[in-house]
Amino acid sequence: MKLHGSLNIKGNDLFIGNIKVVDIAKKFNTPCYVMDENLIRENINRFKNSIGNENKVVYAGKTFLNTHMVKILKEENICLDVVSDGELYIAHSSGFNMEKIVFHGNNKSYDEIKMGVQLKVGRFVCDSIEELEILENVSKEFNRKSKVFIRVNLGIDAHTHEYIKTSCIDSKFGISKDIDKISNILFKYRNSCNIEIVGFHCHIGSQIFSKEAFIDEVDEMFKLINDIKVIDKNFEINELNLGGGFGIYYTKDDTPVTIEEYVECIVDRVNYNCSKFNFNVPKLYIEPGRSIVGNAGMTIYEIGNIKEIEGIRNYVSVDGGMTDNIRTALYGSDYECLISNKACEEKSYKATISGKCCESGDVLIRDAFISKPERGDILAIFSTGAYCHSMSSNYNKLRKPPIVFFYNDNLKLVTKRESFEDLIRLDV
Repeated sequence: MKLHGSLNIKGNDLFIGNIKVVDIAKKFNTPCYVMDENLIRENINRFKNSIGNENKVVYAGKTFLNTHMVKILKEENICLDVVSDGELYIAHSSGFNMEKIVFHGNNKSYDEIKMGVQLKVGRFVCDSIEELEILENVSKEFNRKSKVFIRVNLGIDAHTHEYIKTSCIDSKFGISKDIDKISNILFKYRNSCNIEIVGFHCHIGSQIFSKEAFIDEVDEMFKLINDIKVIDKNFEINELNLGGGFGIYYTKDDTPVTIEEYVECIVDRVNYNCSKFNFNVPKLYIEPGRSIVGNAGMTIYEIGNIKEIEGIRNYVSVDGGMTDNIRTALYGSDYECLISNKACEEKSYKATISGKCCESGDVLIRDAFISKPERGDILAIFSTGAYCHSMSSNYNKLRKPPIVFFYNDNLKLVTKRESFEDLIRLDV
Protein backbone atom coordinates (compact mmCIF):
# COMPACT_ATOMS: atom_id res chain seq x y z
CA MET A 1 0.00 0.00 0.00
CA LYS A 2 1.23 3.48 -0.89
CA LEU A 3 0.26 6.74 0.82
CA HIS A 4 0.37 9.85 -1.36
CA GLY A 5 0.89 13.51 -0.62
CA SER A 6 -0.16 14.61 2.88
CA LEU A 7 -1.44 11.17 3.97
CA ASN A 8 0.40 9.63 6.93
CA ILE A 9 -0.10 7.22 9.80
CA LYS A 10 0.29 8.12 13.46
CA GLY A 11 -0.32 5.49 16.09
CA ASN A 12 -3.20 3.41 14.80
CA ASP A 13 -4.86 6.18 12.76
CA LEU A 14 -4.71 7.48 9.21
CA PHE A 15 -4.14 11.23 8.98
CA ILE A 16 -4.10 13.81 6.24
CA GLY A 17 -1.59 16.32 7.49
CA ASN A 18 -2.37 16.66 11.19
CA ILE A 19 -6.07 15.82 10.81
CA LYS A 20 -7.45 12.37 11.64
CA VAL A 21 -9.49 10.89 8.82
CA VAL A 22 -12.05 9.61 11.34
CA ASP A 23 -12.55 13.22 12.45
CA ILE A 24 -13.27 14.23 8.85
CA ALA A 25 -15.91 11.50 8.75
CA LYS A 26 -17.46 12.80 11.99
CA LYS A 27 -17.56 16.37 10.71
CA PHE A 28 -18.76 15.84 7.14
CA ASN A 29 -20.29 12.34 7.38
CA THR A 30 -19.73 9.63 4.79
CA PRO A 31 -19.29 8.98 1.94
CA CYS A 32 -17.03 11.98 1.42
CA TYR A 33 -14.44 12.91 -1.19
CA VAL A 34 -11.25 14.35 0.31
CA MET A 35 -8.80 16.14 -2.02
CA ASP A 36 -5.21 17.02 -1.13
CA GLU A 37 -4.72 20.49 -2.59
CA ASN A 38 -1.07 20.51 -1.59
CA LEU A 39 -0.43 17.53 -3.86
CA ILE A 40 -2.55 18.96 -6.68
CA ARG A 41 -0.53 22.17 -6.73
CA GLU A 42 2.73 20.24 -6.43
CA ASN A 43 1.83 18.10 -9.46
CA ILE A 44 0.82 21.13 -11.52
CA ASN A 45 4.13 22.80 -10.81
CA ARG A 46 6.09 19.67 -11.64
CA PHE A 47 4.45 19.68 -15.08
CA LYS A 48 5.07 23.41 -15.53
CA ASN A 49 8.71 23.18 -14.53
CA SER A 50 9.29 20.14 -16.75
CA ILE A 51 7.77 21.49 -19.94
CA GLY A 52 9.12 25.04 -19.72
CA ASN A 53 7.62 28.51 -19.89
CA GLU A 54 7.39 28.55 -23.68
CA ASN A 55 4.97 25.60 -23.69
CA LYS A 56 1.52 25.01 -22.19
CA VAL A 57 0.12 22.70 -19.51
CA VAL A 58 -3.61 22.19 -20.12
CA TYR A 59 -5.54 20.54 -17.28
CA ALA A 60 -8.09 17.99 -18.54
CA GLY A 61 -11.26 19.23 -16.84
CA LYS A 62 -13.23 16.02 -17.46
CA THR A 63 -11.08 14.38 -14.78
CA PHE A 64 -12.37 16.50 -11.90
CA LEU A 65 -13.90 19.96 -12.11
CA ASN A 66 -15.70 22.32 -9.80
CA THR A 67 -15.37 26.02 -9.05
CA HIS A 68 -12.64 25.47 -6.46
CA MET A 69 -10.56 23.47 -8.93
CA VAL A 70 -10.90 26.32 -11.43
CA LYS A 71 -9.63 28.69 -8.74
CA ILE A 72 -6.52 26.54 -8.34
CA LEU A 73 -5.92 26.51 -12.11
CA LYS A 74 -6.22 30.30 -12.21
CA GLU A 75 -3.76 30.75 -9.36
CA GLU A 76 -1.29 28.29 -10.86
CA ASN A 77 -1.64 29.99 -14.26
CA ILE A 78 -2.27 26.98 -16.49
CA CYS A 79 -4.80 26.27 -19.23
CA LEU A 80 -8.01 24.24 -19.06
CA ASP A 81 -9.43 21.66 -21.47
CA VAL A 82 -13.23 21.47 -21.56
CA VAL A 83 -15.42 19.04 -23.51
CA SER A 84 -18.93 20.45 -23.07
CA ASP A 85 -20.93 23.61 -22.57
CA GLY A 86 -21.34 22.62 -18.91
CA GLU A 87 -17.60 22.50 -18.28
CA LEU A 88 -17.21 25.73 -20.24
CA TYR A 89 -19.92 27.36 -18.10
CA ILE A 90 -18.18 26.37 -14.86
CA ALA A 91 -14.92 27.85 -16.14
CA HIS A 92 -16.54 31.08 -17.33
CA SER A 93 -18.67 31.56 -14.22
CA SER A 94 -15.53 31.10 -12.11
CA GLY A 95 -13.76 33.94 -13.90
CA PHE A 96 -11.32 31.76 -15.83
CA ASN A 97 -9.44 33.43 -18.69
CA MET A 98 -11.22 32.17 -21.83
CA GLU A 99 -8.05 32.61 -23.89
CA LYS A 100 -6.63 29.70 -21.85
CA ILE A 101 -9.50 27.36 -22.75
CA VAL A 102 -8.97 24.45 -25.15
CA PHE A 103 -12.44 23.31 -26.27
CA HIS A 104 -12.59 19.59 -27.10
CA GLY A 105 -15.44 17.27 -28.04
CA ASN A 106 -16.06 14.82 -30.90
CA ASN A 107 -19.65 15.96 -31.41
CA LYS A 108 -20.02 19.58 -30.33
CA SER A 109 -23.51 20.90 -30.90
CA TYR A 110 -24.18 24.13 -32.78
CA ASP A 111 -25.04 25.80 -29.47
CA GLU A 112 -21.78 24.63 -27.87
CA ILE A 113 -19.74 25.97 -30.78
CA LYS A 114 -21.69 29.24 -30.64
CA MET A 115 -21.06 29.51 -26.89
CA GLY A 116 -17.34 28.92 -27.41
CA VAL A 117 -17.15 31.57 -30.13
CA GLN A 118 -19.13 34.11 -28.12
CA LEU A 119 -16.95 33.57 -25.05
CA LYS A 120 -13.80 33.83 -27.22
CA VAL A 121 -12.17 30.55 -26.19
CA GLY A 122 -8.48 30.31 -27.02
CA ARG A 123 -8.47 27.09 -29.05
CA PHE A 124 -11.04 24.74 -30.57
CA VAL A 125 -10.03 21.12 -31.14
CA CYS A 126 -11.95 20.16 -34.28
CA ASP A 127 -12.74 16.50 -34.68
CA SER A 128 -14.31 16.48 -38.16
CA ILE A 129 -14.67 18.39 -41.43
CA GLU A 130 -18.30 19.10 -40.55
CA GLU A 131 -17.31 20.75 -37.30
CA LEU A 132 -14.84 23.00 -39.12
CA GLU A 133 -17.60 24.13 -41.47
CA ILE A 134 -19.96 24.95 -38.62
CA LEU A 135 -17.22 26.73 -36.70
CA GLU A 136 -16.33 28.86 -39.71
CA ASN A 137 -19.96 29.90 -40.22
CA VAL A 138 -20.52 30.71 -36.54
CA SER A 139 -17.23 32.61 -36.33
CA LYS A 140 -18.24 34.64 -39.39
CA GLU A 141 -21.59 35.45 -37.76
CA PHE A 142 -19.77 36.91 -34.73
CA ASN A 143 -16.93 38.47 -36.74
CA ARG A 144 -14.36 36.26 -35.02
CA LYS A 145 -11.29 34.36 -36.21
CA SER A 146 -11.26 31.12 -34.24
CA LYS A 147 -7.99 29.30 -33.66
CA VAL A 148 -8.12 25.56 -34.26
CA PHE A 149 -6.23 22.35 -33.61
CA ILE A 150 -7.11 19.57 -36.05
CA ARG A 151 -7.45 16.34 -34.06
CA VAL A 152 -5.73 13.50 -35.89
CA ASN A 153 -6.19 9.79 -35.28
CA LEU A 154 -2.66 8.39 -35.56
CA GLY A 155 -3.75 4.75 -35.27
CA ILE A 156 -1.55 4.00 -32.24
CA ASP A 157 -2.56 1.28 -29.79
CA ALA A 158 -1.19 2.38 -26.41
CA HIS A 159 -2.15 -0.91 -24.69
CA THR A 160 -4.66 0.61 -22.29
CA HIS A 161 -8.17 -0.62 -21.47
CA GLU A 162 -10.41 -0.95 -24.54
CA TYR A 163 -12.74 1.79 -23.29
CA ILE A 164 -9.99 4.35 -22.76
CA LYS A 165 -8.07 3.86 -26.00
CA THR A 166 -8.64 6.93 -28.14
CA SER A 167 -6.29 6.71 -31.11
CA CYS A 168 -6.47 3.20 -32.53
CA ILE A 169 -7.81 2.91 -36.09
CA ASP A 170 -11.35 2.07 -34.92
CA SER A 171 -12.14 5.17 -32.83
CA LYS A 172 -14.80 7.86 -32.70
CA PHE A 173 -12.08 10.46 -32.11
CA GLY A 174 -10.20 12.46 -34.70
CA ILE A 175 -9.71 12.64 -38.44
CA SER A 176 -7.96 9.57 -39.82
CA LYS A 177 -4.31 9.91 -40.85
CA ASP A 178 -5.12 10.52 -44.52
CA ILE A 179 -2.48 12.84 -46.01
CA ASP A 180 -4.61 14.00 -48.93
CA LYS A 181 -7.66 14.68 -46.74
CA ILE A 182 -5.68 16.65 -44.18
CA SER A 183 -3.77 18.58 -46.86
CA ASN A 184 -7.06 19.55 -48.48
CA ILE A 185 -8.40 20.81 -45.14
CA LEU A 186 -5.28 22.93 -44.59
CA PHE A 187 -5.48 24.36 -48.13
CA LYS A 188 -9.20 25.12 -47.82
CA TYR A 189 -8.82 27.17 -44.65
CA ARG A 190 -5.44 28.77 -45.34
CA ASN A 191 -6.94 32.10 -46.35
CA SER A 192 -10.10 31.91 -44.27
CA CYS A 193 -11.09 35.12 -42.49
CA ASN A 194 -12.73 33.15 -39.68
CA ILE A 195 -10.63 30.00 -39.14
CA GLU A 196 -6.93 29.81 -38.30
CA ILE A 197 -5.52 26.29 -38.11
CA VAL A 198 -2.64 26.66 -35.66
CA GLY A 199 -1.61 23.01 -35.51
CA PHE A 200 -2.53 19.41 -34.77
CA HIS A 201 -3.84 17.56 -31.75
CA CYS A 202 -3.60 13.87 -30.90
CA HIS A 203 -4.24 11.74 -27.83
CA ILE A 204 -3.41 8.04 -27.69
CA GLY A 205 -5.22 6.88 -24.56
CA SER A 206 -5.22 7.00 -20.78
CA GLN A 207 -3.31 5.40 -17.92
CA ILE A 208 -0.24 4.81 -20.11
CA PHE A 209 2.92 3.62 -18.36
CA SER A 210 5.16 3.24 -21.41
CA LYS A 211 7.39 6.12 -22.47
CA GLU A 212 7.76 4.28 -25.79
CA ALA A 213 4.06 4.89 -26.52
CA PHE A 214 4.62 8.65 -26.30
CA ILE A 215 7.78 8.39 -28.41
CA ASP A 216 5.74 6.54 -31.06
CA GLU A 217 3.09 9.26 -30.85
CA VAL A 218 5.61 12.04 -31.49
CA ASP A 219 7.31 10.11 -34.31
CA GLU A 220 4.03 9.36 -36.06
CA MET A 221 2.90 12.96 -35.75
CA PHE A 222 6.11 14.29 -37.29
CA LYS A 223 5.97 11.74 -40.11
CA LEU A 224 2.51 13.11 -40.86
CA ILE A 225 3.73 16.70 -40.72
CA ASN A 226 6.64 15.90 -43.03
CA ASP A 227 4.39 14.08 -45.52
CA ILE A 228 2.09 17.11 -45.62
CA LYS A 229 5.03 19.43 -46.12
CA VAL A 230 6.17 17.37 -49.11
CA ILE A 231 2.78 18.09 -50.71
CA ASP A 232 2.44 21.65 -49.43
CA LYS A 233 5.75 23.52 -49.19
CA ASN A 234 4.02 26.48 -47.48
CA PHE A 235 2.76 24.44 -44.54
CA GLU A 236 4.24 25.30 -41.15
CA ILE A 237 3.41 23.68 -37.82
CA ASN A 238 3.25 26.38 -35.15
CA GLU A 239 1.60 24.51 -32.28
CA LEU A 240 1.37 20.85 -31.38
CA ASN A 241 -0.96 19.40 -28.77
CA LEU A 242 0.10 15.88 -27.77
CA GLY A 243 -2.74 15.21 -25.32
CA GLY A 244 -2.24 13.40 -22.03
CA GLY A 245 -2.76 9.89 -20.73
CA PHE A 246 0.10 9.76 -18.22
CA GLY A 247 -0.43 6.76 -15.95
CA ILE A 248 -0.52 6.88 -12.15
CA TYR A 249 -0.17 4.43 -9.26
CA TYR A 250 -3.37 2.74 -8.08
CA THR A 251 -1.96 -0.57 -6.81
CA LYS A 252 1.37 -2.37 -6.57
CA ASP A 253 0.76 -3.75 -10.07
CA ASP A 254 1.06 -0.24 -11.56
CA THR A 255 4.50 0.98 -12.62
CA PRO A 256 4.26 4.61 -13.73
CA VAL A 257 7.31 6.73 -14.40
CA THR A 258 7.60 10.19 -12.88
CA ILE A 259 5.97 13.33 -14.25
CA GLU A 260 9.42 14.62 -15.15
CA GLU A 261 10.27 11.44 -17.10
CA TYR A 262 7.01 11.55 -19.07
CA VAL A 263 7.51 15.18 -20.07
CA GLU A 264 11.22 14.85 -20.76
CA CYS A 265 10.73 11.97 -23.17
CA ILE A 266 8.10 13.97 -25.11
CA VAL A 267 10.12 17.19 -25.28
CA ASP A 268 13.31 15.35 -26.24
CA ARG A 269 11.53 13.44 -28.99
CA VAL A 270 9.95 16.59 -30.40
CA ASN A 271 13.38 18.24 -30.52
CA TYR A 272 14.84 15.13 -32.16
CA ASN A 273 12.20 15.12 -34.89
CA CYS A 274 12.47 18.85 -35.51
CA SER A 275 16.21 18.41 -36.02
CA LYS A 276 15.67 15.34 -38.22
CA PHE A 277 13.19 17.09 -40.52
CA ASN A 278 14.68 20.57 -40.20
CA PHE A 279 11.50 22.05 -38.69
CA ASN A 280 11.14 24.94 -36.31
CA VAL A 281 10.21 23.68 -32.84
CA PRO A 282 6.47 24.26 -32.32
CA LYS A 283 4.85 25.45 -29.11
CA LEU A 284 3.91 22.29 -27.22
CA TYR A 285 0.69 21.61 -25.32
CA ILE A 286 0.14 18.63 -23.01
CA GLU A 287 -3.12 17.74 -21.29
CA PRO A 288 -2.60 15.99 -17.94
CA GLY A 289 -5.65 15.29 -15.81
CA ARG A 290 -5.48 12.05 -13.87
CA SER A 291 -1.78 12.61 -13.17
CA ILE A 292 -2.61 15.92 -11.47
CA VAL A 293 -5.57 14.92 -9.29
CA GLY A 294 -5.77 11.10 -9.23
CA ASN A 295 -3.47 10.36 -6.31
CA ALA A 296 -4.63 13.54 -4.54
CA GLY A 297 -8.10 12.12 -3.95
CA MET A 298 -9.41 9.78 -1.27
CA THR A 299 -12.97 8.63 -0.59
CA ILE A 300 -13.99 7.75 2.95
CA TYR A 301 -16.88 5.46 3.86
CA GLU A 302 -18.48 3.94 6.92
CA ILE A 303 -18.54 0.16 7.03
CA GLY A 304 -21.98 -1.37 7.49
CA ASN A 305 -22.99 -5.00 6.94
CA ILE A 306 -20.31 -7.68 6.93
CA LYS A 307 -21.35 -10.93 5.23
CA GLU A 308 -19.07 -13.95 5.53
CA ILE A 309 -19.91 -16.80 3.12
CA GLU A 310 -17.81 -19.69 4.35
CA GLY A 311 -15.39 -21.04 1.78
CA ILE A 312 -16.47 -18.47 -0.82
CA ARG A 313 -16.12 -14.79 0.04
CA ASN A 314 -16.40 -12.08 2.67
CA TYR A 315 -18.43 -9.03 1.69
CA VAL A 316 -17.75 -5.77 3.53
CA SER A 317 -20.40 -3.24 2.56
CA VAL A 318 -19.93 0.52 2.75
CA ASP A 319 -22.38 3.41 2.58
CA GLY A 320 -21.41 4.43 -0.96
CA GLY A 321 -20.52 2.46 -4.06
CA MET A 322 -20.86 2.67 -7.82
CA THR A 323 -22.71 5.99 -7.52
CA ASP A 324 -19.59 7.73 -6.22
CA ASN A 325 -17.04 5.48 -8.02
CA ILE A 326 -18.22 3.68 -11.15
CA ARG A 327 -14.72 2.83 -12.36
CA THR A 328 -14.48 -0.67 -10.89
CA ALA A 329 -17.83 -1.69 -12.35
CA LEU A 330 -17.12 0.02 -15.68
CA TYR A 331 -13.42 -0.67 -16.26
CA GLY A 332 -12.54 -3.33 -13.71
CA SER A 333 -10.30 -0.75 -12.01
CA ASP A 334 -8.49 -1.65 -8.82
CA TYR A 335 -7.65 0.37 -5.72
CA GLU A 336 -5.91 0.16 -2.37
CA CYS A 337 -7.72 0.81 0.89
CA LEU A 338 -7.25 1.01 4.64
CA ILE A 339 -9.50 1.00 7.70
CA SER A 340 -8.42 4.41 8.91
CA ASN A 341 -9.03 3.76 12.61
CA LYS A 342 -7.08 0.46 12.45
CA ALA A 343 -4.20 1.65 10.31
CA CYS A 344 -1.49 -0.43 11.93
CA GLU A 345 -3.43 -3.60 12.69
CA GLU A 346 -2.71 -6.82 10.82
CA LYS A 347 -4.25 -6.81 7.34
CA SER A 348 -5.07 -10.47 6.83
CA TYR A 349 -8.84 -10.27 6.37
CA LYS A 350 -9.67 -10.88 2.70
CA ALA A 351 -12.82 -9.10 1.56
CA THR A 352 -14.73 -7.74 -1.38
CA ILE A 353 -15.58 -4.11 -0.66
CA SER A 354 -19.12 -3.72 -1.94
CA GLY A 355 -21.46 -0.78 -2.26
CA LYS A 356 -25.06 -0.31 -1.21
CA CYS A 357 -26.66 -0.10 -4.67
CA CYS A 358 -29.17 -2.69 -5.79
CA GLU A 359 -26.70 -4.21 -8.27
CA SER A 360 -24.57 -7.33 -7.86
CA GLY A 361 -21.86 -5.52 -9.81
CA ASP A 362 -21.67 -2.71 -7.27
CA VAL A 363 -18.16 -3.50 -6.10
CA LEU A 364 -15.38 -1.04 -5.24
CA ILE A 365 -12.48 -3.44 -4.59
CA ARG A 366 -12.24 -7.17 -5.11
CA ASP A 367 -10.05 -9.29 -2.83
CA ALA A 368 -8.74 -6.53 -0.60
CA PHE A 369 -6.71 -7.41 2.48
CA ILE A 370 -7.78 -5.25 5.41
CA SER A 371 -7.79 -5.31 9.20
CA LYS A 372 -10.62 -7.21 10.84
CA PRO A 373 -13.63 -4.98 10.03
CA GLU A 374 -16.48 -3.95 12.30
CA ARG A 375 -19.64 -1.98 11.66
CA GLY A 376 -18.88 1.72 12.10
CA ASP A 377 -15.23 1.54 11.03
CA ILE A 378 -14.11 4.23 8.56
CA LEU A 379 -12.68 2.84 5.33
CA ALA A 380 -10.49 5.01 3.12
CA ILE A 381 -10.05 4.17 -0.57
CA PHE A 382 -7.05 5.90 -2.13
CA SER A 383 -6.37 7.54 -5.50
CA THR A 384 -10.01 8.40 -6.23
CA GLY A 385 -9.34 11.98 -7.33
CA ALA A 386 -9.76 11.26 -11.04
CA TYR A 387 -13.11 10.48 -12.67
CA CYS A 388 -14.92 9.35 -9.51
CA HIS A 389 -16.76 12.59 -8.80
CA SER A 390 -16.94 13.43 -12.53
CA MET A 391 -18.72 10.16 -13.31
CA SER A 392 -20.87 10.01 -10.17
CA SER A 393 -24.63 9.52 -10.39
CA ASN A 394 -27.86 9.45 -8.41
CA TYR A 395 -28.61 5.80 -9.16
CA ASN A 396 -31.03 4.41 -6.56
CA LYS A 397 -31.58 8.13 -5.80
CA LEU A 398 -28.47 8.24 -3.65
CA ARG A 399 -27.21 11.75 -2.99
CA LYS A 400 -23.79 12.73 -4.28
CA PRO A 401 -21.16 13.11 -1.55
CA PRO A 402 -19.55 16.38 -0.49
CA ILE A 403 -16.05 17.39 -1.55
CA VAL A 404 -13.59 18.58 1.07
CA PHE A 405 -10.20 20.09 0.19
CA PHE A 406 -7.21 19.84 2.51
CA TYR A 407 -4.66 22.65 2.15
CA ASN A 408 -1.90 23.73 4.53
CA ASP A 409 -3.43 21.79 7.45
CA ASN A 410 -6.90 23.25 6.93
CA LEU A 411 -10.08 21.63 5.64
CA LYS A 412 -12.51 23.45 3.40
CA LEU A 413 -15.90 22.22 2.21
CA VAL A 414 -16.02 23.19 -1.47
CA THR A 415 -19.05 21.18 -2.67
CA LYS A 416 -21.96 20.37 -0.38
CA ARG A 417 -23.55 16.97 -0.05
CA GLU A 418 -26.68 16.84 -2.17
CA SER A 419 -29.92 17.21 -0.25
CA PHE A 420 -33.15 15.28 -0.66
CA GLU A 421 -34.60 18.46 -2.16
CA ASP A 422 -31.87 18.40 -4.83
CA LEU A 423 -33.20 15.04 -6.01
CA ILE A 424 -36.52 16.58 -7.05
CA ARG A 425 -35.42 20.16 -7.75
CA LEU A 426 -35.74 19.83 -11.53
CA ASP A 427 -39.04 17.92 -11.54
CA VAL A 428 -42.06 19.81 -12.88
